[in-house]
Amino acid sequence: MHVSLYANALNLAFLLGVFLRRKGHQVRVFTDQAAADHDRPEWECVDAGELAAVPRVAVDVDVKRWLLGGVRERRFRAQLAEADVVQTFGEGVIWSGGCGAPDTVLSIGDDLDILPFRMDSLRIRVYAQVLRRAQRRCRAVCYTMPPQEDSCRLLGLTNARFLPCAIPIDTAAYRPLSSAERATVRARLGLPSDAFVVFQPSRQEWTCPERPGSNHKGNDRFLRAFARFVKGWGKEAWLLAVMKGRDVERSQALAQALDVDDRVRWIPQQNKTGLRECLGASDVVADQFTYGFYGISTLEAMAVGRPILAHMDGTALEAFGVEAPPVVSVRSEEEIYGALCRLAERREGAEEIGAAARGWMIRHHGWETVVERYLALYKELL
Repeated sequence: MHVSLYANALNLAFLLGVFLRRKGHQVRVFTDQAAADHDRPEWECVDAGELAAVPRVAVDVDVKRWLLGGVRERRFRAQLAEADVVQTFGEGVIWSGGCGAPDTVLSIGDDLDILPFRMDSLRIRVYAQVLRRAQRRCRAVCYTMPPQEDSCRLLGLTNARFLPCAIPIDTAAYRPLSSAERATVRARLGLPSDAFVVFQPSRQEWTCPERPGSNHKGNDRFLRAFARFVKGWGKEAWLLAVMKGRDVERSQALAQALDVDDRVRWIPQQNKTGLRECLGASDVVADQFTYGFYGISTLEAMAVGRPILAHMDGTALEAFGVEAPPVVSVRSEEEIYGALCRLAERREGAEEIGAAARGWMIRHHGWETVVERYLALYKELL
């Protein structure tokens, strides 16, 4: 089978291309020339030979130019259609919807939940309309998070389908670190070898202008709980946090106001090699505390065998026939604080949770299992 892949958000197009190629299928991955570093294949730090073996085409396309009859954009859509199936991610459906080949898009979140409904300005309203039209023209709009069923209903997407566990993870690359590896990484990060370390790789975004009054990731709740934990536990504890997201300065100010800024190590956004090291060097990983579902950060942390703190609506997953992942589901400041205390006091229990999480990951999100789900979908579309 020949598959065109586009919209490399979180490197999903490239990684799926890598995995499809491992299974013997032909792929061509289209990436944006102006993509941010973290949306470039090199960010994944995969094997150099595998990186070079995946055919890639850099494109420069713009929705406004396309609406005005852009030749470059029309040529790009024609190139996408030179395949048996077109797979896009998120907003990439704008280019695949109605391109002339069977196409499917996997939602990555905001493309279903926020962007199609925005009305901020004329430009944004036009973009939202283009996105909605493309989603309705797409052969199959796939979502992985049960809460997105409501968005699909509001958008009138009769072509929507739930595709469980659709994020492929290479569990050989994402693995637990040895004791020596953990010590080396902690030394590099300036973290004591015997301290209790919590790593928060998710974006610092606990305000949400698109939906006033909402709390996007719940980072503020976590910081308040962490401050209580640091002051009450009596032993050395650190938070390792990534300087990513619109509320980094707010989070830094909150940590200072809570008098725990000297226990927070702020680091730049890591490539995937650095991310794997930070995950493996931590005792606990804290993700988001509002949405009720897991993202890629949670999956990568589970693959490395770390216990996860996150808000997880397990009943919603089970209603869709998916086994809920073994994360420590917490939402409020009080719940987060209590979980930190329990995990710090019972290190062996925390390791058991991490091991169970890795087992769940291998069963549900191991790359070979996930690729088979995509191939079954593609065959339905042909």
